[in-house]
Order: sequence, then structure tokens, then C-alpha cells
Amino acid sequence: MTNLTYIIDSLVAGALLTMMLIGIAFSAFMPALDKWNRRFFITLFSLLFLCAVTCLLSMIFYDDPGKATLEKFIYVFESLFMSVLIFMPTIFLLHCSHEELKHSALFFAMTILLGIYIAILIIAQFTDVFYYVSPDNRFSTDHFTNCLWFRLS
Repeated sequence: MTNLTYIIDSLVAGALLTMMLIGIAFSAFMPALDKWNRRFFITLFSLLFLCAVTCLLSMIFYDDPGKATLEKFIYVFESLFMSVLIFMPTIFLLHCSHEELKHSALFFAMTILLGIYIAILIIAQFTDVFYYVSPDNRFSTDHFTNCLWFRLS
């Protein structure tokens, strides 16, 4: 079923994919960038590209009840790529300030938080504590909010 929202979402996703490919190409071929900055921006735009791809795939398979397992798999990578993007500016700023990553407390804290998030993301795939995908391919957090409400009251 195609409606106006689906068409607009598809156009935006296509524009995002195009912009990220242009960003990767500019980062790869721009002569003013040194080796570290070139690798950083290629990695950044590649992660943004993968985020756009997973969002597009999520949107495509959202209405198909037979693809519930695939949708759950896509949710994992969508969550992972988006969470890694949050820490990219921190790495860039630490590099620009000439601080070594091995001795940076900020990088250490960031790594611990990302590790905790990845652990929770993996645990969430094998339990329905945080979220679940129903057999008719609907993403739901009812169980988590009900448990949270029960514990708070």
C-alpha cells in the first residue's frame, strides 16, 4: 500500500543515500585532507550511509508480516550504526586537540558507555525486556513500559 507518507519517506531516504555517497567521494578525493582526516570522514559518511540504508530497509519491510525476523535484524544494525555515530565527534575533537586516545579519560568513558550499550543491544535480541517484534511484524515496547510502570508505582 502506497500513501503520501511512504512516497515522501522514500524520496528523503534516496536523497540521504545520494548525499552520503557524495560525502564519501569528496572525502576520498579531496586533496586538502591529510590521511587521518580522510579516513575519519570516509568512516563518518560510510556510517551515515549505512544508517540511511538500514532506515530505508526498515521502512520497506515494515508492512510485511513475513519479514519479522529480518526486521528485528535490521533494527539491531540501525541501532548500532546510530549509536556509533554519536561518538564520532568526540574522536574528532580529541584528535584535533592532540590528545592521545590511549590516555584520554573521555575516550575511556565513551568506550565503556558504548560497550554497555552494545551489551544491552545484544541482550535485547534474546529477551523481550526492552522491546520485541510481534509475529505480525510490529515493533513494540509495551512489555518494557509495563514493567517500568509496575516498578515505579
